[in-house]
Amino acid sequence: MAFFYYEQHLIIVNKIWLEGRNDKPGKFATSQYEYPIAGARWFVKTVERFFLHPDDPKAIPRGDFNAREEIEGETLGVTRGVAYGGQHTPGYSFDNLNRIEHSTLMNGPFCQMFKMGDPWLFEDGLFDLFKDIAARHERGEF
Repeated sequence: MAFFYYEQHLIIVNKIWLEGRNDKPGKFATSQYEYPIAGARWFVKTVERFFLHPDDPKAIPRGDFNAREEIEGETLGVTRGVAYGGQHTPGYSFDNLNRIEHSTLMNGPFCQMFKMGDPWLFEDGLFDLFKDIAARHERGEF
């Protein structure tokens, strides 16, 4: 997993090993996700809205599992998913609804969805990394 900044965008690249089948050798598969750099702060704030009391006006409404908003000309989303961290592991996805032609799924025209399980986000530091990226952008480091 690597995070890059390029031309006002946050680029996330994920490389995984796919085991070979039917006596064929394995190979690497790479996924790439692109978001306006200001989307890092929006992602953090939106995920935090899921933890607010349901009566808070900033909270994600009861029964909603996603939020979306236009950030720097691109429609971004955050979706709560039951198995985004693997089987029986809930998590969140950071979505770019404008990047359908760059879908990370091979079976259809879907938006980019960078899925993250709760343990990876909150125990292993990925959420803190998003906070750090947002703060560095706001300080003008990019």
